[in-house]
This record gives sequence, structure tokens and C-alpha cells, in this order.
Amino acid sequence: MGMQSSLPLPSWRVVLTQIIFYFILEDFVFYWGHRILHTKWLYKHVHSVHHEYATPFGLTSEYAHPAEILFLGFATILGPAVTGPHLITLWLWMVLRVLETVEAHCGYHFPWSPSNFLPLYGGADFHDYHHRLLYTKSGNYSSTFTYMDRVFGTDIGYRKLKALKNAEVEYSSEQKKH
Repeated sequence: MGMQSSLPLPSWRVVLTQIIFYFILEDFVFYWGHRILHTKWLYKHVHSVHHEYATPFGLTSEYAHPAEILFLGFATILGPAVTGPHLITLWLWMVLRVLETVEAHCGYHFPWSPSNFLPLYGGADFHDYHHRLLYTKSGNYSSTFTYMDRVFGTDIGYRKLKALKNAEVEYSSEQKKH
């Protein structure tokens, strides 16, 4: 892959640029791979292993059929394969990617979740919705960011549910005032 492991270490700008590129590329490739895994045959024979947990927890993020691990793992390694990063950048990318997927599967929306600070970040709430529904109707196929689901309309059910919950909270707070 053209990876370097010697000194000097890359500048923080190079590392940050590569990591951002990896997240964007990974999300794009993962979206399509994940969406393909939700076709009837692939879901039944491969992806259903990952969906055995309707209410996921952190460790389920890595629980999948071996074919799925290879198939979707391609999305994670594609960016580094294209750029030939320094070993430190590759390690950082892998750590961030695992932390992101564990956070998305943890089942909790923590105050420190990146979804509170990054507008397009999906997080646990976004991914929990994906695990709630059957294979062809789930939507929310993205791994990290929500832009692909928004562009292709595969998050419509999630957005409607979220709007209903927000309206319910507003109504409840109005009732308490009166």
C-alpha cells in the first residue's frame, strides 16, 4: 500500500486530511455495501447474523458473518490503500473507526456523543433505528455520517419518527407550562 513507518511522522494537517478523507470514502462505500447486504438473499444468508440483536450493544458492532466482515471491511481499508499513509495514521484511523462503530451500536445517546457536535454524524440513535426494523425496510445504511441516507431518502422513516418524538416533547413541555 506504500505505507511508511519511519521518521519523520506526518504533520497533523496530513493526518487530519487523510482521516477526514477516510471517513468520507468509507461512509460512501459502506453505504452501498450495507444496502446491498439488505437485499433478500444476502440478508438471509449473511447479514442476518449481525441483526440477531435488535437492540445492539457495543460488542455487536463487530459481530457479523465472516463474508460480511470481508465485504464491508473493504470500505474501511480502501482509503489507506489509496493514500499509502504513515503507520501512525493507519493505526489512528483504525482506532477511530472501531470507536465510531462501537459508539453507534452502544444503544445510548451520551452527552459527549459526536452527534451532539457534528451535524451529519449518525450515532447510536440513528443506528438503533436501523436495527429495529426488518431487512428491506430498515434504511439508515450509513456507517458514520448521514449524508448518503439523506441523499437517497433511506432515512425517511427515521426522520419522521424523530419529528414525532420532538413534537411529543414540545407538546409535553407546553402542557407543563399550563
